[in-house]
Amino acid sequence: MPAYPCIKCRAPVDTGGDGVCKKCHEHKPFKCTKCEQAMDIFSVYAPEKLTFHKPIYCQRCGPTTELVDCRQCGISLTRSNAVEVQIKGKQDFYHPECYSKQTRVFRTVRTLAVGAGLLVCGYIGYMLSHNWPVALLLSLLGLPLGTLLARPFAPH
Repeated sequence: MPAYPCIKCRAPVDTGGDGVCKKCHEHKPFKCTKCEQAMDIFSVYAPEKLTFHKPIYCQRCGPTTELVDCRQCGISLTRSNAVEVQIKGKQDFYHPECYSKQTRVFRTVRTLAVGAGLLVCGYIGYMLSHNWPVALLLSLLGLPLGTLLARPFAPH
């Protein structure tokens, strides 16, 4: 595990231990890079991401400074300014503009796909049976079919 210098005696403090300086027994040996507040290992934002070369942030400063990539355009943005989408345990981040654009595309594609599914299934039902009630019932199969076809365009 990486070690950071203690803010009191400058001795290296192991981030994998209990977060107490072994030399001077300081219980808050870490310092937030942004607000310079002294803190213990439990107050460090995302201690599992600590490396010797990264800055240390407290819980209050950390989430606003973490950079993530937008799933739509790939440009970095800060996590607090992002739209966070979590599907099946996976997190994706979007710029608000990119998310609304992707959502509009998804709604349009879904509407077109559902409409096409209704028409195609209804037409097939009519051609097979030459009976309008059967055609209407079969056209209802177009709803899940169209929704399934539009799924790849959903923001995820």
